[in-house]
Amino acid sequence: MTQAEIRRNFSRRNFLKLAAGAAAVVGLKVVAPSQAFSSEKPSLKTLDKAAIEREIKFLRETKHSCSQATFVGICKALGNNLPVQTLLALSSGFAGGIGKTFDDGTCGALVGGVMALGHYHPGQNDETVTLAKDLFERFKVQEGTVVCKDILARYNGFSHCTDCCLFVGGAFADILQT
Repeated sequence: MTQAEIRRNFSRRNFLKLAAGAAAVVGLKVVAPSQAFSSEKPSLKTLDKAAIEREIKFLRETKHSCSQATFVGICKALGNNLPVQTLLALSSGFAGGIGKTFDDGTCGALVGGVMALGHYHPGQNDETVTLAKDLFERFKVQEGTVVCKDILARYNGFSHCTDCCLFVGGAFADILQT
């Protein structure tokens, strides 16, 4: 088979059929992207900072990464259409400045907050980008940096990580309420 034939046979349509078939084999529910994510912004009535804080604290206490605790904590507090295991998987790679490098990567708590903004603003790219910039700037003012290793160095280790998650959760709520 030539490369052109392989590309033609592995078109997007064939890939989607293959993925749906594989999902059916393992018993997964296949849903359209529009069904997987909420298309509505969270109601300001449900934007409860205390609930976000409780969820984030619980996830940190149960040894979840900053990115997971922040993203999943916000999502659980506000409600979502995805299973918690899916939310955890989506946010797992952003731990420790991405891939637990604890290097020049962006703080996982901040990344988790940006992911949550996207989750609650599907299809609203310009607005989400503006909100993400606001969250980034607030975090940078609070911590002096967005770089994981610099935050770890400033606090001499991981003692401040939960505080970063809680700050992002609170800032997320504040941003959406404005």
